[in-house]
Amino acid sequence: MTWMVRCLVVLTCSILTTPAAGQPVAASNRVDLRFGWKPGIEISVTAIRTRTRSAEQNVSRTSTSRYTLRVDADGENLRIRFTDPEFIAGDAPASAPSQDQSRIMERLADLMPDFLVSPDGEFVGIHDLPGFQVKFRAFLAEVMPPDVDARFVEQMQSLLTNDEFLNARASEEWNTIVGAWVGSSFEVGVPAEFVRVEPIEVFSGNEIRMNYAFAAGAEFACRRGNVERRCTHLAMRSMADPEDTKRMIDELRAKLLPEEAYSVPDFNSLEIDNKLRVTTEPDGLIPHAYSLTKIIRGTLATPDGDLPFEQIDATEVRYVYR
Repeated sequence: MTWMVRCLVVLTCSILTTPAAGQPVAASNRVDLRFGWKPGIEISVTAIRTRTRSAEQNVSRTSTSRYTLRVDADGENLRIRFTDPEFIAGDAPASAPSQDQSRIMERLADLMPDFLVSPDGEFVGIHDLPGFQVKFRAFLAEVMPPDVDARFVEQMQSLLTNDEFLNARASEEWNTIVGAWVGSSFEVGVPAEFVRVEPIEVFSGNEIRMNYAFAAGAEFACRRGNVERRCTHLAMRSMADPEDTKRMIDELRAKLLPEEAYSVPDFNSLEIDNKLRVTTEPDGLIPHAYSLTKIIRGTLATPDGDLPFEQIDATEVRYVYR
């Protein structure tokens, strides 16, 4: 979410949801969100990711990753560090990734870049971006099938390791739990919706229309360690304009080498729907949990006619403070 969208949130966001646990402890009709991360914070993070895909057959895979998030001082900024990554395949054989997929996920877990944020909670950028780009290019070359054209590998490396794209991807989780909410003041029970045309990170100069809805819930009692705190639920839903999404896919196909264009599916229709729910402490924006569901559905053009498909990526993240 860009800083301009965040400004719109500060001006217009509202609360729709009620707490899933605990009772409201504040009679105020507003929830004010302030950034309060400090050096020395150390968090054990567990993320459970499930991908369910349905087309000609249904496939579901679940994996768990764990890591430690540390906050250190770095000049005038804060350095958000990711250490001790661990990847765990799904417990059930039917949901477990293949050996190759597990190896790729383990390598990805080890490629979580450190990044910098300002004292006010703004994302600054990846720490040592050139060094991370070298490691990520090597990873992409390693996981590409050996029979893929070298020019295609080089093109994918260029697309996926440019400065703008990498910084956008690295900022995604930070903006999800903290960055997009800093400084917001929500009126409980008043919904906010708006439409915005946003840049596509992979393709400089290209934009897509997004529809946003924001919500937040009344404060309720929660605990961090042995100390009672106040929490709230924040919610956001974003939906891509279907026609703009189709145009984006067509432009991707046009940018690929002709002999590799087949690698991008031919969509007749495509919908993208993202739903986010964050449980956090308003005073400090200290996260306790979040859930994010990304839904892609549509129809693929095949020789036998349109084939309906749906892919759901669900992420559940929990934070335990040391």
